[in-house]
Amino acid sequence: MMMLYFQLLGTRGSRPILDRDFVKFGGNTTSYKVWAKGMFPIYVDGGSGLFREGNWLAEHIQQFTFLLTHSHWDHILAFPFFEPFYRPNTYARFWGTPSFKETFEELFKHQFQTDAFPVNYSELPAKIEFTTIVGKQTFIIPPPSQYEQDETASRLSGLVYTVSTYQINHPGVDFGFRIEYAGKSIVILTDIAPITNNHLGHGMNHFGKKEEEEYYQGLIEFCWEADLLLHDTHFNEKNIKGRENWGHSTEDMATRLALESRVKQLILGHHAPEDNDQAILKKLENARRLSKNHSLNVIIPKEDEIVEV
Repeated sequence: MMMLYFQLLGTRGSRPILDRDFVKFGGNTTSYKVWAKGMFPIYVDGGSGLFREGNWLAEHIQQFTFLLTHSHWDHILAFPFFEPFYRPNTYARFWGTPSFKETFEELFKHQFQTDAFPVNYSELPAKIEFTTIVGKQTFIIPPPSQYEQDETASRLSGLVYTVSTYQINHPGVDFGFRIEYAGKSIVILTDIAPITNNHLGHGMNHFGKKEEEEYYQGLIEFCWEADLLLHDTHFNEKNIKGRENWGHSTEDMATRLALESRVKQLILGHHAPEDNDQAILKKLENARRLSKNHSLNVIIPKEDEIVEV
């Protein structure tokens, strides 16, 4: 049976952290790697966890594929330091969300402004291409060598991932991703807040109770029977009080969605930089208690740990 593999290159939200009580699960910010055996990898987000990966990849791989959930700093801060971008034989493809003012390509290039970074974007020798995506969209990602072929030819080759998007509740424009290959599915919901009376996403300010219910039902359908769900658990039920509009969830919310969606395995992720090892273990204990009468497997992988799906 074909397997999908999932690796957390960065486990934290907001900012990196390095302290003796924060080392068990890792201190780098959000970046994930998804791949199938014999297939090219997809990198989701470019937090500080991508930096070390870039140093190794520069010597081994020349073609890269990225998905971007949104453009907040903790999800993009490694891109200017990604070593393969400074090699002329690098070819990188981005599928990214827009903000409500600019395309992702414009936001990406802003990282290389002279006042913020010593290298201008125009000086990068790598070839980088951008595709803007929208919510409730499904598209395929073929190997870089087949990127110029038509969609039918790419599908017939079988060497494609199918990716679906869903706008989730977070300030600005933030997408969840569902990545599928050979009957296996991984859903990534990082930076997602409770929707009830808390409308944070661009275009959600008009929501009433009906729209809230439709949004959450759509979220269940998006995650439905996924083999793996990574869900934001930046807060717990105590410290989220008064911070619901910060754009994050708790382990209770993650477990509830996973159970309602009949997900097989749940990863608690995007840990707050204030959460030490014991606080993270407490989240895991609580989520397992909430799901103890169900078949849901709840885990918290360490940084760089590989999960088989």
